[in-house]
Amino acid sequence: GGSARGASVEPHSSSSSSSTTASSNARRGSAETCDRCDGKHETAKCPFFKKPREEHRDAWVNKGLKTPREIGGSGGNFVLRGARVVTQPPDGSCLFHSMAYGLGHTNAQALRKEIAAFVDRNPDLKIADDPLKDWVMWDQGVSVGQYTRRMSLSGWGGGIEMAACSRLKGVNIHVYERGGGGGGMSSGSSFRRISCFDCPGATRTIHVLYCGGVHYNSLVV
Repeated sequence: GGSARGASVEPHSSSSSSSTTASSNARRGSAETCDRCDGKHETAKCPFFKKPREEHRDAWVNKGLKTPREIGGSGGNFVLRGARVVTQPPDGSCLFHSMAYGLGHTNAQALRKEIAAFVDRNPDLKIADDPLKDWVMWDQGVSVGQYTRRMSLSGWGGGIEMAACSRLKGVNIHVYERGGGGGGMSSGSSFRRISCFDCPGATRTIHVLYCGGVHYNSLVV
């Protein structure tokens, strides 16, 4: 499995590999910066990538860049206050439950199938300058067809599903975590935005709360 995924990365010299490994190790030294997406959370709890950074092409295309490329846009320094958390069931479809709650008039299983079908129909759709099929390969090491057949039935959702849902439904999807950092703000009522999946021309925004590990809940503003 690992070697097949590694083959999807462009060939590189040993010096490049050493440099990238050193850079990766340096990032791992910080508990605040994710080694997979450079977000401000622990690497093991990354809500967007399930595999180690070295198995993503962005480990190479981001080398030397001041602004790393990510499937979702930066959350900026925005802190949401006073939002209400709506708990979703921890049944392996929590992200789909969370997005379906925000969308209304659908449910997790129906939305899961819709998103999988959308990705299957649009493998060349550009997300953050790269086609969906490449994001699928970097994150999961399988073809779009293999991925969507599995995802239409089960599997934890993440960045790929949020990006696809945003385009499919014509909405923005913003991701938060508890706390606003400093100022004595209560982590119970303040939420720091960590990523934005925006759709051009969108007139509404869905808010989801990343709870760590693989769980998401809904946020109502």
